[in-house]
Amino acid sequence: MMRQISKSVVRSLVLTLVLMMLSVAVFSQEQAGPGREDALQAFREGRYQDAIRITNAEISAIPGNMDSYAVQGWTLLALGRWADAVDLAQRGLQVSRYDHRVIAIMGEAQYQLGNNLAALQYLQEYTAIRPDGAIIDEVYRQMAEVYIRLEEYHSADIAYTTALHFDSSQAQWWYRLGFAREQSGSDSLALEAYEQAVSIDPNLNQAREAINRLTT
Repeated sequence: MMRQISKSVVRSLVLTLVLMMLSVAVFSQEQAGPGREDALQAFREGRYQDAIRITNAEISAIPGNMDSYAVQGWTLLALGRWADAVDLAQRGLQVSRYDHRVIAIMGEAQYQLGNNLAALQYLQEYTAIRPDGAIIDEVYRQMAEVYIRLEEYHSADIAYTTALHFDSSQAQWWYRLGFAREQSGSDSLALEAYEQAVSIDPNLNQAREAINRLTT
């Protein structure tokens, strides 16, 4: 009798699990179905208002959806809506304090607004959380520019050198590294950076003028 009951219970549990798995599969298909709008695709196609509309609806439906915060943040940055990006990032970070995408959005928005200390805080957080992140070179570039604004040229040198470690093909970055070095009194190192800038972009007149200034 006990064996029969046990077998019956097992069969019932198995059937329940199968039905649950089927329900999840159907729900997933509905969520990813052809009729569902894709905010990331809209962003990539430059349909920014659509991306904002879709992500607003997604956040209303699922307030903890960090993908929606990220896509909307990227969209606001692309539109130059820096203050709105800060507001969005603040809300997102209340949901997930260490989401690296939203931290980067906050850092860039604060950088664009000229809020130097706030920008540094979030940009530095990104480098700590995602030291090999997809935008790590740009994050270090923004940090370097903040340091230049603050006239902390040695720190700017370090930040630009790090940015160029990740992407050495940017002539303008080499020029700005040279500028930071020249401002700190390291003329020979500045000259090396200016020359590297010109070797990448011979038409970068700012770098050519700097070379002439240091060699005449």
